[in-house]
Amino acid sequence: MNMPTFTARPTFPLAPQGSDLEYSFPQTMDQSSAMMVSKDLEASKQYMWVLDFTDGGKNAGIVMSQSRMREIELIVNPLGGIDTIDPVMSFGTDSWVDLLLSPDAQISPSSVHPPLQLRLTAPEEAGFLLEKVPVHNMKEVWGILEVVREQCWLNEILSACQWIAEGLRSSTEKSTSEGEATEEELQAILDGSLLPRKIPVNVFLPSQNIATDTLFQTPDMDGISISHLPPRRPRIVMTSPERPPISGLVEIAIIYDESRPRGIAIEVNGAMGSDIQTDVLEEICRRGGALSLAGRVWSKALP
Repeated sequence: MNMPTFTARPTFPLAPQGSDLEYSFPQTMDQSSAMMVSKDLEASKQYMWVLDFTDGGKNAGIVMSQSRMREIELIVNPLGGIDTIDPVMSFGTDSWVDLLLSPDAQISPSSVHPPLQLRLTAPEEAGFLLEKVPVHNMKEVWGILEVVREQCWLNEILSACQWIAEGLRSSTEKSTSEGEATEEELQAILDGSLLPRKIPVNVFLPSQNIATDTLFQTPDMDGISISHLPPRRPRIVMTSPERPPISGLVEIAIIYDESRPRGIAIEVNGAMGSDIQTDVLEEICRRGGALSLAGRVWSKALP
């Protein structure tokens, strides 16, 4: 009888044969526990191998979304998370993005386009701090590190900017004077050539529930084992207005993809008339400028 499998971790896209390797760690028996539970030796076995993400208690841990915490749970104990599969939404509580970000604000400056006004919509998904995970073998270690790597990719991009809750005013933000418009400005509005003071950019983090997706897969022919489902790749989606006089929206998706040379893939929808080179945008992301892509695409549009 095959045991149901609810996760495809680790994936090893660059070396698929590596996912079949499994090395079990040696276990020790705690003597005090053995004396208390002498009738059941299996119950006296204690984990001695632990993945520690706190640097020995010096750090708080890694901020993780609930769906990725569930995925780690299913890696370590595939059957243990079935009865707790329902997602915990963050209605009335902080989401994992709120747990991650600082309460300050920052407007992205640039010399080739107006400053970007980033507006991040926090997903309705709870967040947790990942501290320590007991593991049995190297396959579990590799699988957990894959999940943590994807979460850290999102965390680092979002932490590159400082954010402030909408409606609050930053102490460093300067008020702009609302003077009377000049004839040149009015003519620029009619011509569609007026440069905006800011470019509004909406940032979204598409939610995923890998545990639920894998649970309801189509079973194999034997009706017992469940096929593997490749994990969804994390992504960040940004939307911004087209450059005048063109109307509409530009959508930019940054997708984590470790199989590509720079570790990411860029998808741009819209941006009519723009001279866009995806390899250049990928290099900008690799150097830490992921949240500035909307301005880069705007500057490449034909005025």
